[in-house]
Amino acid sequence: MGLVKTDYGLVHNTDGSLCVTVRPDDIPFEGVKSFAVEEGTTNLVNPDLTTWTMSHGGTITMLPETYMGMPVYEFRCPVGTMMSVYQTFTHLINENFTGTIYYKKISGDRSFALYFRQAIFGTQYKNIALTNTEWTRAELNYQFTTDDTCMFLIYQPVATNTQEIIYHFAMPQLEKKPFATSFVDGTRADGRFIIPFNYDKFVIMATAKMTPGSLSTSSSLYKRIFGLYGGDGTSPTARFEVLNNPTLLSNYVHFANGTTQGVYFTRDFSITEYVNYIWTYDGFVSKVYINGILKLTMNVTIDFTPSKLFIGYLGYYSENYYLGNGLYSNIYIGNYDANIWTDAFIQELYNAKKPFSVPAKLPII
Repeated sequence: MGLVKTDYGLVHNTDGSLCVTVRPDDIPFEGVKSFAVEEGTTNLVNPDLTTWTMSHGGTITMLPETYMGMPVYEFRCPVGTMMSVYQTFTHLINENFTGTIYYKKISGDRSFALYFRQAIFGTQYKNIALTNTEWTRAELNYQFTTDDTCMFLIYQPVATNTQEIIYHFAMPQLEKKPFATSFVDGTRADGRFIIPFNYDKFVIMATAKMTPGSLSTSSSLYKRIFGLYGGDGTSPTARFEVLNNPTLLSNYVHFANGTTQGVYFTRDFSITEYVNYIWTYDGFVSKVYINGILKLTMNVTIDFTPSKLFIGYLGYYSENYYLGNGLYSNIYIGNYDANIWTDAFIQELYNAKKPFSVPAKLPII
């Protein structure tokens, strides 16, 4: 079966390449004329709110709970007390900055607000009241008109509160750009994208790379590209995976009965650059392709039914061991059909998709 090449009006590449799909009815990004994946920026503030400068009164405590896998900090502002917590940053004229934080108001008769401010009692550039009692994302965007130093400030500015004010905060981030980014160093948990899975025979494909520093030097700590799990996905048994370690690519299964089986390949590609992974399984044979070329073959019949697919869960199943993160694009998950997914077709598919398999560096609006 040949590739279907149809002009959907998508902007992919300057050479005019058409969008490549597997089936005639596979319409990608319906209604969208262009798209991009934002790779991320650096967080300019410390995500640990206990390290921020605090004035007036109050306390900050890191709680044992987490929100979206990240630490939660409790602010307590006593009766009749102001409370301000901030970090400073330097900006130049016409530079855009965006600050975001997740918050939840627990109790109190006054509210905190999020500010860009020259000083606690200085010029106020922009602010937003933090009043919601459910987890909410607050965002400030501002283009500065001078060269100066500014506070990224969480502030309860009045001392007339008759009740203790309690808030929970998580994931503060400050970026030098006019919009917020999801992938910011230090403000998101390592990638753990889990979706339901109900295929007996499957094809899983993605273009992916590991972010710098995500590879442990220990050969015993593997970084998962794809992982299929039985049960609720937290048990060390019943898993079927494609993994990288510092030198090897592997296809590995841990059977429900406790036995294991795996095949390995000494890697001849860089995993810190974008790589196209295709994993096929027909119920008897598992194959892993790298950039369109078959690298691993394993004869295996698994003794469990996969219920969850982990993509970008880079490390072991336990939170204590997943030590990395990665960037993924062009994810495809579908049924395996031996009449379609031949070695020749996979190579042709990779060659056709290669010019636009890497996410764009800038957003296309």
